Amino acid sequence: IYVYDFLSKKTKQLTDNKVTDQNLIMSPDGKYVAFTQNGQEVHLIKTEDDSVSKLADSEVNINGYDWSPNSKYLMVNRTSNQFFTNLFAYDVEGKKEPVQLTYLPHTGIYGAKWSPDGKFAIFTTSQNRLTRYVMMVNFQPVKPEFKVDEFEKLFEKPKEEKKAVDKEKEAEKPEDKKADKKAKPEKKKEDEQVIVTE
Repeated sequence: IYVYDFLSKKTKQLTDNKVTDQNLIMSPDGKYVAFTQNGQEVHLIKTEDDSVSKLADSEVNINGYDWSPNSKYLMVNRTSNQFFTNLFAYDVEGKKEPVQLTYLPHTGIYGAKWSPDGKFAIFTTSQNRLTRYVMMVNFQPVKPEFKVDEFEKLFEKPKEEKKAVDKEKEAEKPEDKKADKKAKPEKKKEDEQVIVTE
């Protein structure tokens, strides 16, 4: 790989090895250039000082990669020795461990691209079939409907049903029953008659 300076009209060699360097893609902020080496490794060129460093490798081959919109991550499409192809996100500064984005047991991922807002990625896969499918990886965490410490809410009755039950309970309060008893007139006992015979 060479870099050419249009102002000075000079050429500078950046890599010198016996394998093929290709598939150069510059990051959105222009600070890095990613390229594959021999189809099995991904390297980065830092444009500030033209330094070269290794970012990722694959047991079989690298099938492609794409930059995140903020230039902090490179999404790499790589194949394992089981011939499973999956996507991984690499921190270009090397401060974080690579994150596996897909766990699909198939042999083909094609055209993986990061969305402009960085919230998801899309790709196509055939999963060993003639028909290809468009799939999406969502990077936004899904908010759970219930928190772990509120698991008991799963067994709560719906609000409308709960209100109806509460109303029935209020109608059967002990105070109301006492009031009903007081309101009812007490039955008078019939006067007992004593008959005296001579």
